Amino acid sequence: MRKLTFLTITFITFFILGCTSEELTSARLYIQQKNWVKAEEFLLKALEMEPENQEVLYSLGKFIYAKKEDWQNMNKMFDRALSIDPEKVILLGGTVREYVEQTRYEHWSKIFNKGVASVKKYYEQGYKDGQITLKESIDFFETSVQIYPSEIQNYPILSRCYFEMGDSVRSIATVKKGAEISPDNFNINLTAGQILNNTNDKQGALPFLKHAVELEPHNSNAIQLLAQVYYDLGEQQDAIETYKIAIDEEEDKKVKADLYFNLGVIYNQMSEFDAAEEAFDEAYYLNDQDFEAVLGMAQAFEGLGDKYKDGTDGFEKNLTEAARWYRKAGRKIKDAMTIDYENEEKYTKQLELIQYKKNIVEGEQE
Repeated sequence: MRKLTFLTITFITFFILGCTSEELTSARLYIQQKNWVKAEEFLLKALEMEPENQEVLYSLGKFIYAKKEDWQNMNKMFDRALSIDPEKVILLGGTVREYVEQTRYEHWSKIFNKGVASVKKYYEQGYKDGQITLKESIDFFETSVQIYPSEIQNYPILSRCYFEMGDSVRSIATVKKGAEISPDNFNINLTAGQILNNTNDKQGALPFLKHAVELEPHNSNAIQLLAQVYYDLGEQQDAIETYKIAIDEEEDKKVKADLYFNLGVIYNQMSEFDAAEEAFDEAYYLNDQDFEAVLGMAQAFEGLGDKYKDGTDGFEKNLTEAARWYRKAGRKIKDAMTIDYENEEKYTKQLELIQYKKNIVEGEQE
C-alpha cells in the first residue's frame, strides 16, 4: 500500500494568494468555520464567476461532495480541475494532481480497508452466513471503485467477491475493466486468468496468463496455471515446456516437488510412462512424504504393464515384461501405503487389481 504525504490546508494563509472573487473569499471563510451549507453556496457562486478556477473545483469536490459521499460529483469536480492543468500549484503549494490524489486516496483507503476486513470476516466464519457478509464486502468495494476508479487494487478483490457470490458475469466484467485500466499489472492479469479459467473460458484465460508470466517470469503460481490451461486446451507440449520452465525457476523444494508431480500427471495422461516415472521420482526425491508421487509411479508402471500385455502403442506383446512392471507397480503401492497408512483400505483394493492383472499374464505364460 503506497503512502502519500498529506498536505495540510490552513485557511488563514488563503488571503496571501492574490486577488480572488468575493465569492471565493467568502467560501474560504465558511470552510474555515465549517459552515458547509454556506461554503457550498458561495463555492457554486464562485464557480459561476471563475469556471476555470481549479481551487474552486477542488474545494467543491473535497469539502462539499466528498462530505456528502457524493462520489460522482466529487470526481466530476476533480476531473475538471485536472483537465485544466494537473501540475498547477494551488492552495499551500501542492499541485492539483497531488491534492486530488491525496483526497481520493484518503476516502478510498477507509472504505477499501472496511471491505478487506469484511472479506476476512467472511473467510474466518468458515462461510457461515457468508452471503450476507460477502454482500457487505461487495458494497464496500463498489463504493471504493466510485471513489477512486483508477486504483487497480479495487478490481481483483471485487471480481473475486462477485465470483464467490456466483455472479460470474460481473466477476469477469470487473476483472477485465481492471486489465483495461492497468494492462501491465501482474495481479490483475493473474486474477483475470484464474476467473476465466474457473468459468471454463480456457481460451479467454490464456492471453492473461501468458502476460502474467511475462510480467513475473519467476512466479510459479502463474506458470503452473498457464501450464494447466495449455493442457486443458490440448496443447500438451506447451504445457510440458511451461512446467519445465516453472521447475527451473522454483527454489522451494516442496513447490518444486509439486511441479514435478503435475508434470508426471501430464506424462501419464499422454501415456509417456517412462517420462512420467522420471518426473514422479524427482517429486518423491524432493518430498519423501509425497505418497501421491509414489502412486503416480505405480500408475506409470501399471501403464507400461498394460502396454506390454496388450502389445499396443508400438509395444511388442511381452507377458514377462508385463508381469515385471505389474510387480514394480505393486511395490510402489505398498510404499505409498507406508506413508499414507490411514487409508490402507484404498491401497488394498489397488493392490488386488494389480495382482489380478499379474495373475492373468502369468497364467497366459504357463
